[in-house]
Amino acid sequence: MITNRHNPPHFYINSELLNYLPLLFAAVVGAGSSLLMPSVIGAYTNYSQLNPSQISMMTSLEMLGVLITSASSFLWLRLINFHKVVFMMLMLLFITNSINMLFVSVNFPTYSLLFIRFLAGLETGIIYAIAVVAIAKQQNAVKLFSSLISCQIAYGTIGFSCIAGISQYLGLASIYIFFNFFILLTLIICFFCDGFSGNDDLNHKQNGTFKSNYKNSLILLKVVLAIALYYVVQGSVWAYIEPIGISLGLTPLQIGSILSLGFTLSIIGSLWSLKIYKLLGQRLTVWLIILLQVICLLVLNYIKASPWTLYLFAITTIVYQILWSLIVPLMMTLLSLIDNTKYYSAWSISAFKIGLIVGPLLAATIINLSGYELLINISCVLLVTSGLLLSHTLKNHFIKSPFK
Repeated sequence: MITNRHNPPHFYINSELLNYLPLLFAAVVGAGSSLLMPSVIGAYTNYSQLNPSQISMMTSLEMLGVLITSASSFLWLRLINFHKVVFMMLMLLFITNSINMLFVSVNFPTYSLLFIRFLAGLETGIIYAIAVVAIAKQQNAVKLFSSLISCQIAYGTIGFSCIAGISQYLGLASIYIFFNFFILLTLIICFFCDGFSGNDDLNHKQNGTFKSNYKNSLILLKVVLAIALYYVVQGSVWAYIEPIGISLGLTPLQIGSILSLGFTLSIIGSLWSLKIYKLLGQRLTVWLIILLQVICLLVLNYIKASPWTLYLFAITTIVYQILWSLIVPLMMTLLSLIDNTKYYSAWSISAFKIGLIVGPLLAATIINLSGYELLINISCVLLVTSGLLLSHTLKNHFIKSPFK
């Protein structure tokens, strides 16, 4: 049962550390489909009758659902009870994924599957938006955002291995078995650990505290644009990193192993982010990250097939992924500091999705016109532009205390 937020049931575990778990697990569920998208696309390619355009449409509709709910979240977040809605959406997502398993097993019409994944995207977006805003409302939000990236990396590492292993026996059902297992685990955690009720109390107290003005709107626009541009690069270059590696003479197995290792090691960035920002300062760290990532991309552009190609490809891609996990917590924190209601924190999700939708489309267009070299050069320009927007925001508007 879900009780009123003012009267938590006797079985809640009242521990500050444990009460962060529902926030983190719910946010990981929200990011799950995006994190494991390569495995999902691979499974549908290998085990379904859908063609590549239908598979792309399916994943795009799911991301569109997340984008719609996260972009509109500032309108509805103040009207709801966080804990009850998250619990309800988790149950609905569990049911939606179960229906999806039935559909793929009996070959329902394609449009039915597309609708189911769009519905799953709406549910996922609601869960993700609430979890991110709930994290932003915590006093140690910066640390929790860093922990969130670490949890997402761990989830992705486990998911890639599990889905690859069991899909050989269960086919497409393996995707939704893994999703539902983690959703069920999150439901249990939310049932026993009341991590959202404090946010509901704060939610009601802060309903009228946001003051919309030109300054806040300008900061919001700059940060959202910075995140979106950064993720356009993630959605363009990284969507085609395997073909780029193959063009350098590497095998798909070598590339897959390197990227899996890099994704696992990227947890280093999120775990050390607070210490690095405190040591070097926020603006300097941002520029170091952008500079090193630009160098990594340019190395990919200019290395030629040689005995050293494998090592150069491995170093550049692994370093790039570690730097990604270092800068994302800062991006999410910036949006949480725009106003004291924290509702606009969820727009980081919208910016992620915009970048991941635009990125592959941009990459396909550029590659058809000119090839990978131009794509990498444009991506470097986008990274620098994102860095400029972040740096300008940090210089003029950022509250320094969260990183102290």
